[in-house]
Amino acid sequence: MSPTSVTGTNTKQNQKEQKLKDTEEKFNRACQQISGLSRQLGQVKTRYSRARADNSKHFRYKLRLKLTVIQGVRDMYCEYARRKAEEIMLRRENMYAELVEEFVAGPGTY
Repeated sequence: MSPTSVTGTNTKQNQKEQKLKDTEEKFNRACQQISGLSRQLGQVKTRYSRARADNSKHFRYKLRLKLTVIQGVRDMYCEYARRKAEEIMLRRENMYAELVEEFVAGPGTY
């Protein structure tokens, strides 16, 4: 086994690890955004309930629009997070499957 093949393998592995790490960071940020949007959604729902109890049609309309927008944005973040979760699973599966194959094959069979 030549030193360049080992270096090339390590570089590929490092690149895969970095891509996995980046994808996990994006997933975590999306989850944080979902959490913040859910909190904001709860606050606007509370304000909407108060406006409804006060029979304030003007504020109810504005708040209903805001609820719709927040729900739409949150749904898009949920879809993005779902896709990133799938990507993480695939990256881990590919990365660890290759490591197992290399281990089973043993040194010098590259």
